[in-house]
Amino acid sequence: MQLMQAHGFVDGVRGPVKSAAVREREARLEKVVRKLVAAGAQVNRVAPDCRTAYGVAQEWGLDTMMALLRELGADPQLQASCRAGRR
Repeated sequence: MQLMQAHGFVDGVRGPVKSAAVREREARLEKVVRKLVAAGAQVNRVAPDCRTAYGVAQEWGLDTMMALLRELGADPQLQASCRAGRR
């Protein structure tokens, strides 16, 4: 429970819910990501180690960011496909 609170989660009626501070940070981050994409950032860029923005968001459990990246055209399977091709 302490770990969840440290990461901005609190107990909700139906399980953990995000605190107001976490929701506020996500809203600011969403604006930044939208501006970056509008300026030409590639949502499907693959790093040399096969990591993608979507894959990192998935690893960190950032559901809101994952949804935003999908909305902006990110391929949810790209990181896994890249890694599978390197085996």
